[in-house]
Amino acid sequence: MKTKTIRQRVSTKYLSLVGVLLIMAAALIGPAYSVRSSSASKAPKMAAGKAAPAIAANSKLALPASMFPTLMSFLPMAESIVTYDATCTTPKDSFALGETVCAIITGAPLGSARPARRTAWVSPYGSLTQGATITTDPQTAFYVIPGSATQTFTDIGGGTTTVDNRGLWRISTMSALDGSLVKSAFFTVHDPAKQFVDVSISQANNSAETSVGAGSGSVFRLFVSNRGPDTAQDVVISDTVPANTTFSSATEQTSIGFTCTTPESGVFTCTAASLAPGDTAVITFAYDVTMERQRGRR
Repeated sequence: MKTKTIRQRVSTKYLSLVGVLLIMAAALIGPAYSVRSSSASKAPKMAAGKAAPAIAANSKLALPASMFPTLMSFLPMAESIVTYDATCTTPKDSFALGETVCAIITGAPLGSARPARRTAWVSPYGSLTQGATITTDPQTAFYVIPGSATQTFTDIGGGTTTVDNRGLWRISTMSALDGSLVKSAFFTVHDPAKQFVDVSISQANNSAETSVGAGSGSVFRLFVSNRGPDTAQDVVISDTVPANTTFSSATEQTSIGFTCTTPESGVFTCTAASLAPGDTAVITFAYDVTMERQRGRR
């Protein structure tokens, strides 16, 4: 009986302690909640002379946003570059010769003992025209596009290189440690006085088509690209039919709008009304081989 009494006392003290903790928890949590309108009528009446607290109907738990910082606030900002007009307020990616480009770089690491990033302004033909160290976040950089169509650079050895200022430029962030490319933003430079295009043509075939025998077919593809900065008008492509072959067909694989005629006097012609900057047309040509080239004979 004595043991049972001790246990009862211990249990009573334990339950009392739990009750106190529950009351404290309710006191801490309770003020954060507002009472629903359906239970307001059951709430105890306030003492005379005291104003009743305002109760919002069907309101939910409302805690300060600062109590729950999002995961994004702990993550580093992604490195980015945006180009603007000279005022650095209006985003812009198309400029004329002589205009000023503003670029704002955000999220780039600054380094401690030495800089971590550098900027590089690169011409359409890969020439570095201007660079600087990134020391602030964000950092604003400016580049004044030359007013002339071309500019000439002189290297430390005295050699000169002339590049065209019209076309697709880029500003990049580079690692100050190893010079590797990190981020780039592109913008186009036009000549307001005269349109300019840079159209190139290349051809290729797969390994199975590099060697064919008499009586079989051969296929190769033409790639027609416009690097801009303006739209190419009235594009014309012509080439001769390869020796020991007869023309079979020409089909555009893209949707630029090229049409090809049947070869005349061994020359085929393909035309398109226009080719926009940045576009590439792919045209497949098929030929039948009429005679196999003899190897090892004279």
